[in-house]
Amino acid sequence: MNNILKNIIDLGHIKVISLITLFSIVMSLIITISFLELFGDGVVSIGVLIAVVAPLIIAPVISWYLVGLIIKIHQAEEEMRTLATFDALTGVMTRRAFLTHCETVYQVAMRSQSTLAVIYIDMDDFKKINDTYGHAAGDEVLKSFGSVVSQCKRKSDLVGRIGGEEFSMVLHKTDVGGALKFSNKIRAAAKSETVTFEGQVIDYNMSIGVAIFDKANPLSLDQLMRNADTALYQAKALGKDRVVCYEKDNTAQT
Repeated sequence: MNNILKNIIDLGHIKVISLITLFSIVMSLIITISFLELFGDGVVSIGVLIAVVAPLIIAPVISWYLVGLIIKIHQAEEEMRTLATFDALTGVMTRRAFLTHCETVYQVAMRSQSTLAVIYIDMDDFKKINDTYGHAAGDEVLKSFGSVVSQCKRKSDLVGRIGGEEFSMVLHKTDVGGALKFSNKIRAAAKSETVTFEGQVIDYNMSIGVAIFDKANPLSLDQLMRNADTALYQAKALGKDRVVCYEKDNTAQT
């Protein structure tokens, strides 16, 4: 059924109507000629004319509405899937979609014994931004960060909004050095990004926690996320606006 809908969308409304009308005419001709050959009274030409004209008038009228309805339903389903996958405000994945994709990437890393980095990001003093400039301004800041992280990440990197001003990323085939370099890159990019809202300039920064999966540290995905979250809280405790990498015995600032 999905393949049929895809074919209809690909062909376009008018082409589909034309094909349905042509098919209706051909079938009408076949039925009419067969009927006249069996029971005809010599008015074959009139019968053939009716067989062509009738579907030519009726088929487009009926099929135009039905095909249009099918296309609208398909478009609505696509919009619903998009809304379920991507956060409307920031453009990154929703929490549910992000976690689902993370599990897939984690299983690949497990099988291939490759490295994997989990990053937790939280905007510093975001409540103060909302209280000072209003929630609409806070939304603009979130949009700004969504744009920054989308521009900085690789195609293979996953990023999702897991809470109000909290984001998480999973970077496949990325070791601790690469994860720290990337984290500082997006932190610096966000710091240099200026949000202007109703004539007011809003600067923002963030704290970031990092956890690494590799052969020497084969943790579950859930544990990796908890470790990244722990490192994030350590970054907050150390004064915010910094990156901290989780280590087994302690959390090491970078």
